[in-house]
This record gives sequence, structure tokens and C-alpha cells, in this order.
Amino acid sequence: MRRTLPILIVALTLAATPALAQTRWFVGANFGLTHYSPDEGDGVTSIGWGDGTSLVGLWQPGLRLGGTIGAGQDELYADTALQYLTGSGSSITALQMSGNYQHDFSKPRTPGAYLNAGVGIMSLSGDGASASLPVFGAGLGYANPFAEGHGRFRLEVRFDHQNEDSDHGFPAANLVSLRLGFDVID
Repeated sequence: MRRTLPILIVALTLAATPALAQTRWFVGANFGLTHYSPDEGDGVTSIGWGDGTSLVGLWQPGLRLGGTIGAGQDELYADTALQYLTGSGSSITALQMSGNYQHDFSKPRTPGAYLNAGVGIMSLSGDGASASLPVFGAGLGYANPFAEGHGRFRLEVRFDHQNEDSDHGFPAANLVSLRLGFDVID
């Protein structure tokens, strides 16, 4: 196993090199409106930049990092967020991360619709307790390029499902979001 792993890493790196040469990297941000509807209890609607309300269980990552693959109509990206709240001798940390695939129905640097899907995790910790909640979802959106294709504005409707963690009192929940965002592309 000790020899197999380095050989596998080198082989995958060499195989990926031609595709990486065509990759356009991007970084972006999300702003949105989310309705959180748990299986138990009342729903909550929030407006936030990034994940401004994740500490109450709302899934809305804010920093988007990724790149195109192939001819540029397919993308892989990570949505990430970190939030830390402290007061009265207590603290809570929320970390969110999801891996996503997106297919753009238009050619690169042109306006058009896209479809994406992803899976991730929301990790909450504080005062000696922690919980990790699996999340998965999909979205449909429209992107409009700016700055001669070196950026784009996005508008997206997204549905996510947060799994239950009964050991820590988190019910399963559905989240419906309207996201506005932008990406800066190399």
C-alpha cells in the first residue's frame, strides 16, 4: 500500500494535466433568501450574505471556489462557509462545505441556464458538543457574463435537504433558496 498510493497520485496527476491546462478557475460569493422547513417545528425565512444564518440550521454557503472541466460547459466547485459566534463565556462554530457539479447549457462566456447538484456537510460545535449533518441538493439558474467573460452574475433557485441528527436534536429539514451571486473567472 505504501508504494501504491504515491504511484496512483502521480498517475492521476499526469492524466489530469491536459484537462487542467484548459481549466478556467473562479472564485465567487452568494447572497440569498432561504426558507428553512424542518420536519418538526416552525419554518424560518432568512436573508443573508453567504451563510449569515447557518448557526440556526440554514444552509447557504457563501464562498464558491472551482473550475471548469472539458470544453468549459461543465464545472466542479466547492461552496464553503465558516461562522464563529461567541458571548457570555460560550462559543459556537459552524462550518459548511459542499462539493458540486454544474452543467452550463450555453457556451462559455455567453449568457445561459445551468443545472447543478451537490452533497456536503454542516458541522456545528460549541460548549463541548458537536454535530455533523449531511446535506444534498440541486439548483437551476441563469448566468450572465460581464468583464468580457472574466466574471458572471448568477441567479439560482435551489432545493437542499438536511438529514436528521437525532442524537443532537437536529430534525431533518428542507431548504428552498433564491440565490444571487457572482464569480470572478481567470
